[in-house]
Formats: sequence, structure tokens, C-alpha cells
Amino acid sequence: QDVKIIPAEATLVDACELLIDNQILSALVRKPEGDGFAGVFSYRSILKHFIDVYDSEAKIPHSSSAFLKELMYNAEGDSSSSLFLKEVMSAELGANPQRLEEANAEANRITRDSSSKSLDPLNCAESLTAAAYVTTENKPVMVVKHTDPLLAAVRILASGIHRISVLDDAGNALGVLSQSSVVYLLADHLDQLNKLLDKSVHDLDLGKDSVLYIYRDQKVIEAMIIMYKTNLSGLAVVDNSNKIVGNISMSDVKHIFKEQNHRLFWSSCESFLKHIRTQSILHDHQGMDTFPYFPVSASTRLSTVIKKLVATKVHRLWVVDDSFHVKGVVSMTDVIRVLNPEIEPAPCS
Repeated sequence: QDVKIIPAEATLVDACELLIDNQILSALVRKPEGDGFAGVFSYRSILKHFIDVYDSEAKIPHSSSAFLKELMYNAEGDSSSSLFLKEVMSAELGANPQRLEEANAEANRITRDSSSKSLDPLNCAESLTAAAYVTTENKPVMVVKHTDPLLAAVRILASGIHRISVLDDAGNALGVLSQSSVVYLLADHLDQLNKLLDKSVHDLDLGKDSVLYIYRDQKVIEAMIIMYKTNLSGLAVVDNSNKIVGNISMSDVKHIFKEQNHRLFWSSCESFLKHIRTQSILHDHQGMDTFPYFPVSASTRLSTVIKKLVATKVHRLWVVDDSFHVKGVVSMTDVIRVLNPEIEPAPCS
């Protein structure tokens, strides 16, 4: 894959726009001194900033903040906003007159200031550079040299790293090697691979770990926070009977920033997924967004899993039973790892 470099002086807004314009999930950020890279900027980075901004701006009792934030986005511009919030706060804080008075005052302030730029987390970052921000994340830049064996890169990807940069001898970025690239390569050479391909998901002990999911009526911001704090890239979306109805991923945050519609964070997961599928059908026509999720069963063969990952362009397949209850998930990391049974930590530059 072609490599895109974010300049050291780029702001978080600039960096986010580069990801959106180039339809990529992450990019290297140059160091201010121009020698080497400060880190990798991704949608997870901007989501972390988003969460940090609103956590730091919560100037009211913690139990009330979620209601106020929801009001800011879902009731912005509505003349009844303050009254609505007071009713909500009365129900929650009625036993504490002082806290209720504070909440009412905050409700009035939010209604007055609903057009303020401070409600946009990216506008809060106009002066913050991407280089400075990724440095605070303190995450290593995963790279390999162009002369390193492909197996060394594959071993890094099998550890759960989604993409690594390939550098020349001078330290210049030549490209990006992703898990998708490796799985696509495997799909082109299935006839040369070992007998593991005929084994099932169950036989290979895939999809047996506990699965985190979120209910379809929960907010998108709840799903994003869960993924961020658990270092996951996707969650199953289920109905009240725990049957899978969709899939929400960390990369879905790109739709929110692309449309500059941050109210979507406070929509339900079900509404959000319907929205992005509609937008995808109208504009992108990408299979990964036009179907709610892609399932496999415990009896599905590994070869079929690989083919399905390639055909659907997704990063995970949900293991479901006959009633469509989620039993597990098979990711690209799992596929790469199972085809390298003797993986050891690989040295990287």
C-alpha cells in the first residue's frame, strides 16, 4: 500500500482530514526535527482526544454529565432543551436540591451556548499538532526494513498489530504492510498452504474467547469507549434476546468526522449503522458497509473463512449458532496466527 505521511506541523484537524481524504485508517507522523517518525495517527487517536475533551469539560456531577452531553447533541437548537433537561435532572437529582440547582444552571448555559465552537472536539484541537499528540500516546512505531524477510513482518502482524510500515535503508517510508495484505496473499495461494485449511473453526479453537457486545439501543459513544478502553477494533451489536443484528467497528468513527456530524455519537448503534449503510450505498458501494455483519459457524472451514474475509473486505467474522446468538469472533489476527503455529516474538526496527 502507498504510504501517506502527516507533516510534523499538521494539526489534529489536518491529520484527520488526511485520513478521510485518502480513505486510510492510519498514517505515520513525522518528528518535528524531521528525522524519523513521532508515531502513528489513527481514528483511535482522534477518538481518544474526543473522549478526553468531554471528560475534561464535564464540570457537573459525573452522574449527570451523560444527560447534558446527550442534550447538547440531540436537542441543540431546540427551545425546549432547558425545560427537557430540568425534567431529566429532577428525576435523577430531585433528592439533592443543591445538585439540581447546579444542573439547571448548566442546562441554561448549554442552551445559550449551543452554537459554541467548543462543542466540536476538533475545533478544540486547532493548535495541537499531530506530532505532539501521538508522542503523548507513547506507542512504538512498528516498522520493518524492505530487506527483512516477509515472515518477520507476518509474525508482527500475528501479534495483533494491524499494519506496519516498510522503510528503506535511509529510513524513508516505502509503503504499508497490513493484515489485509497478508490475508489477501494467503487467499491467492491456498493451494500451497497446509492441511489446516480443511480444519474447522471449532477444530482450530477459534472464536472461543468471550465476546464483548453492545445492545442496539445503546449509544455509539458507549461502543466507542468500550472499544477504546479494551483495545478492541469491533463489537457485535445485538438485540434484546442477544441475537446479532450488526457490527460496529472503531473505523466507523470516520463517518462521523467525515460528515462533521458529532451528534451521531449520541445516536443509537442501530440508527448509526443504518445511517452509514445508507451513505455507503449512495456514495461508496463498499460491501463492508452494505450488510450488517458477516457470520460463520463453528463448522466453517478455515479456507472458507479466508475467502470470506477477502470477499467481504471485513476484518472479523462473527461465529454464531443456529439461532444467531454470538458465540465468538474470528479476526484476521486469528487467521494469520493459526497459520504460523510456532510464532515467536520477532525483532523489528
